[in-house]
Amino acid sequence: MNNIPSWLKAFFGENNLLCLEKVLSNAPGAYAAEQKSALLPLVKSALDGEWPIILPWCDRQHWVFFAIAENERTLQELTKVINARLGSADVDPDRRIYLSPTSGPTLAAESALLEHSPTGFIRIELLEGKREDKQAKMRVFAALKEVIDLFRLRPSLVRTRKRPFGRILSDFMLATNQKEAEASNNFLQELRDNGLLSKRNLLLLELQQAGKWQNWDALLNHHELPDLIRGRIPSSLTRMLLAAYQHRYLGHDVLSYTQETPSALRPAFLALQPLFMQVPLLGSEAGELNAWRSWAIGVALAGEHTLLSMMPDALKSGWLQELKHWAELKSTGADTPSSSPVSLSLPTTLESLASYLQSSLTATAETLGSYAEMLSTIDPQLLEQAQKTPLLKTLIESINRLAAASITGWDNWFSRLREPDADRNALMQIVALDSEHWPATSFQESAFLHLLVQDFPPHAFSTLRNAMPAFIEWLRKNQLQLQSTTWLKWMDVLAMEQSVSPADIKLATLATEYFLQGPLSRAEYQNFVATLQLIIERCSSLKNLASLGEMMELLLDAPEHDNAERNALWMDIQTFAVGVWPRLDHLTRAIMRSLAINVLGNGADSAFPPEPARSDNSEPETLPDLSGKRVAIYTLTEGAARRARGMIEMLFQGIRVDVNHDHTATDKLVNLAKQADYFIFAAASAKHQALYAITPHRRDLIYPEGKGAGSILNAFVARLQQPMSVDV
Repeated sequence: MNNIPSWLKAFFGENNLLCLEKVLSNAPGAYAAEQKSALLPLVKSALDGEWPIILPWCDRQHWVFFAIAENERTLQELTKVINARLGSADVDPDRRIYLSPTSGPTLAAESALLEHSPTGFIRIELLEGKREDKQAKMRVFAALKEVIDLFRLRPSLVRTRKRPFGRILSDFMLATNQKEAEASNNFLQELRDNGLLSKRNLLLLELQQAGKWQNWDALLNHHELPDLIRGRIPSSLTRMLLAAYQHRYLGHDVLSYTQETPSALRPAFLALQPLFMQVPLLGSEAGELNAWRSWAIGVALAGEHTLLSMMPDALKSGWLQELKHWAELKSTGADTPSSSPVSLSLPTTLESLASYLQSSLTATAETLGSYAEMLSTIDPQLLEQAQKTPLLKTLIESINRLAAASITGWDNWFSRLREPDADRNALMQIVALDSEHWPATSFQESAFLHLLVQDFPPHAFSTLRNAMPAFIEWLRKNQLQLQSTTWLKWMDVLAMEQSVSPADIKLATLATEYFLQGPLSRAEYQNFVATLQLIIERCSSLKNLASLGEMMELLLDAPEHDNAERNALWMDIQTFAVGVWPRLDHLTRAIMRSLAINVLGNGADSAFPPEPARSDNSEPETLPDLSGKRVAIYTLTEGAARRARGMIEMLFQGIRVDVNHDHTATDKLVNLAKQADYFIFAAASAKHQALYAITPHRRDLIYPEGKGAGSILNAFVARLQQPMSVDV
């Protein structure tokens, strides 16, 4: 039993009278041969590492079988096969997909299944009159074994096909930007399995993920980082590492580092010493100066004072003198390193070539081209000899990589995408690794629109869609707003997708948010909503409902343009929700009812099926009694706060909910932080000054994923349920 997965042990644990050890063992007390012949084929479905998995569960009153598959699409396919094979003579005909555990005796088993397969499970229960019918049970066991065998042998045409590389990378970028940790890690693993990314680029994505989530220790202490920085590294990674040093060790003030002694900081900086032995390829703009300061402190701690002359002029006066005094550096009169190759003649020996390559670390972006040119004319045998030395090989590769013609902005990238022979996978990698730091001047909105109205290659639109998460993140970082007509073009790109994924709905929601921020006409509003309706028509996944609710809340909080169009969009969402109503958990149903009332008015929630009568162990009753407790919600989206307050007060009788929208650190906000039992901080719609006022008084903030009331409610309930999942 030592090699049995923990989730499988949990499934056969509490309340399940079937004993896994008796199925697998031949020792005294094990099940008889007849019982084993029925149970083993199903249990082996969970032990052989293949899908689908179908497992039995029983107590003294019920016989239930649970089926799971590797992804949502395959699970839906499995549902059809089970329906066709089992019929309804022996088992309950209701075999829908459950995304959350049901209440009752199977709760623990279903929770274990969802731990292994978050896409859901199918529940198959013997009819009450068949529970004591041995022949009926044997028929069901045989049928389910046959389902497993036939499903695994189904033709390759109906097997789940390998996902396109660009879509996986796009989903990774979106999940990472949205700080969806589990999804981001899963997509990163999918990229590893896909095999189209080099080891270096996979490592860069992993480091980028840590940086975006401000996991500074994980970033600085990554075990593969020291080898990577032996040569020139991308400026995007340089910025991220220097930001990590600043936040982790140096503080925000330009002289905060002086509060520490050089000896206290030196070990942390020398751990990545090669980073401070090369001149970073950064600009001299005001936004780059903090990165330069962090680099200069590392250089000073490493004792390489000559490199400090490469600092931007804006830092060479008072600040740099203060740094030298703090680090006890003394000028030697030879403080200016050469930024050009050390030799004007071709290197002829391995030693001279090594010295030449080492000097490239102090070269500027303007002079790197001369190094690459020199390498192209050097003796091929000498170059081959150098490449046998790992460090020299790394330096040669980094020179060629950085000196090669590169894409430096969105305009250039869009134009390259339009070329008939464009390598779209390579273009997506450039977007993922480099685009975050492209300058704001690298995108001309009029040029982008002009490209789209020309003969844009049809095959390029899917790549354009895949780049959308990076483009939206770039807009956010640079605080840029597009015209409404440009967002309509982006929505057209999304609408071209024949199969709509949860990522498409999330992107449509992000586009909706940006679209509503700028000036727009009624006609543009109508066109945008009409495009949303086209997209929603093709979204069939239950996972899309949360994003659709967030989208509707954005439209509710926006200025009125055409309520009839908005209400028509809601009716599409409502129709979708009604179609999957039995599969929704209690919170999602509450959110849908609240939205219906907010969109259409009181009584509109009657369009949804009535809630079943509560029993002692029904889902709503599992929520704790919070009577007398106080909840604080901070968000700048007042409509979302109002709706969230209504939902929380409806679900928790006797609770008090306070809402705050202050832009600065007011006494009211500080007192709320001190007094509330729970504090929900909607970071997606907040001011930093407010966060700085709250965090000194509490470290248990609840952070919703989005801006809407649904996100606020889900985050709150998730926090309440955390202790319930802890084994004490």
